[in-house]
Amino acid sequence: EFDIVIIATPLTIDKTILKLRINGEDQSFPGSFQRTLAYIVHGELNSDFGDDPNDNLFFIDKDDVVASVSMLTPVNYDPATDHELPHVFKLFARQELSKEELGKYFSKIEELQLIDWLAYPNYSTFAELASFKLGENLFYVNNIEWAASAMEMSSLAARNIANLVGQSILDN
Repeated sequence: EFDIVIIATPLTIDKTILKLRINGEDQSFPGSFQRTLAYIVHGELNSDFGDDPNDNLFFIDKDDVVASVSMLTPVNYDPATDHELPHVFKLFARQELSKEELGKYFSKIEELQLIDWLAYPNYSTFAELASFKLGENLFYVNNIEWAASAMEMSSLAARNIANLVGQSILDN
């Protein structure tokens, strides 16, 4: 038995095997997450996309399988001593890409890594955004993802939960 429980993981059917019962009633959480494929590419960006590889490219055509391409910066990069960034890019796609499709974006690929994950909520219209509080001293951080999915939103949700927990402690 716990005094306070904070759930900080998606509870939709496609993201969890966790079964939650509150006051003897099974809980279900609407929604699903969209598949995103992150290709990490060490190579040369095709010149059709501009001269500056530091530019971030975002595509808003829902029929295009690629959502964005951006250059990655190493965590130990120091502009005072490092004069050129390695040509490593992150490409977000909505489905697996063939070598030919990757060739549309890259003129040369030295190394390729694929990360396949359920990254972002599939947004639809909900009648209301549910509460962060699921039950007595039971809180759900990830509910905020149905308003907008970003690290900043998760930080706001965590702050809200901390405030709710603090108030719960004061009330008891």
